[in-house]
Formats: sequence, C-alpha cells, structure tokens
Amino acid sequence: MRAIKFAPLLLLLACSPKRFALNHVADAIADTGEGSAFAREDDPELVRDAVPFALKTMETLSDELDDHVALRLGLARGFTQYAYAFLQQPAELGAPRDQAQAAMLRARRMYLRARDYGAEGLKLARGVGLQELRTPAGLSRLQKDDVPLLYWTAASWGSAIALGLDKPELVIDVPTVRTIADRALALDESWSKGALHEMFISLESVPE
Repeated sequence: MRAIKFAPLLLLLACSPKRFALNHVADAIADTGEGSAFAREDDPELVRDAVPFALKTMETLSDELDDHVALRLGLARGFTQYAYAFLQQPAELGAPRDQAQAAMLRARRMYLRARDYGAEGLKLARGVGLQELRTPAGLSRLQKDDVPLLYWTAASWGSAIALGLDKPELVIDVPTVRTIADRALALDESWSKGALHEMFISLESVPE
C-alpha cells in the first residue's frame, strides 16, 4: 500500500523540474477559448496588442514541450482568431488598398501556420498528421476528443484557401478541408453551439 501511495511522487521526481513547470505554464496559457481572459476582455485594442506576445510565448513553449497537445490547439486557435479579427477583417472593412493587400497576405500566412499547428496536435494525439488528414484511413482514426483540433485545422486551412484562390497548390485542398469538416461533424455535431455548421456555410462559399 505504501509503495502505491509513493508512486505518483516517484513519477513526479523522475520528470525534469523545468519540464514540469513548463507544462503548468503551457496548460494555463494555451486556454484562449471561451471563458479565457482574452475572450472576456472588452477592449479590442488591448487584445490586439497582447495576442502576438502570447502567441510567441506559446511557440517558445512548444519548442520545449514537443508532446503538449493542448498547446498546439491553443496555437491553431490563436493564430486563426488573430488573423481574422486583426488582419483580414480590418482589410475587408476599408483599409487603404496597399495596406489591405499586405494584411491579407499576412493573414494567409498565419492561417497556414495555424493549420500546421492543428495538424501537429492531431499527429501527437492520434498519429494523424497533415498528409494522413488527406486519407480516409487517417480520418477514421480520429475521435470525438479531437473535434476542437479538427475544427481549428479545417477553419484555418479553409480560410487560407479563401484568401488564395489564385494559388492552385492551396485550392486543390478544398475537398480535403470539406472531408475534415465532415468527419468533425460526424463525431460531434453539436460541438461549440453549432460552430461546425457555421464553418460549412463558409466552405460552401469557396468555388469548386
């Protein structure tokens, strides 16, 4: 009985103290969804100025924590939200032409960055990376717990395509994004109050 009680302590001591601390920090900072300090903040300029630092901090942590799935989810979500709210949307709402074009290009790069982090998270969780997401066999290995990663991977990927319709290497992946969204919908149709259905509306606006 005593050995059983000491087992968690021995496991903790076996871990690197630095890694243990980094994991705790990563768990806290990776939460950028509903209910987070960013989501509750009512000053958009404060969020706009703070998010880049938070994202770079998360990237630094991801370099140290090569197995932290939640951190990859936070990066996929964070880069997608930042690209839309502070780059794409302002460009669409009347920014000068040169500034708008530069912002759109930057947004597309961030969407692809978000997609890669989402795929990296799925690779860590299920062994299903970017290439496997293009195959029925890879998608079949995903489970309900993977829906948040599936959503942000598909959302960022689809957003990058929408801003790169003149890029055949992007547009060719439209069917892949739709099959990812289909898989997420099949796994948990009601996730995040119907967010998957809203994503389908956006995907349908992309030409065949």
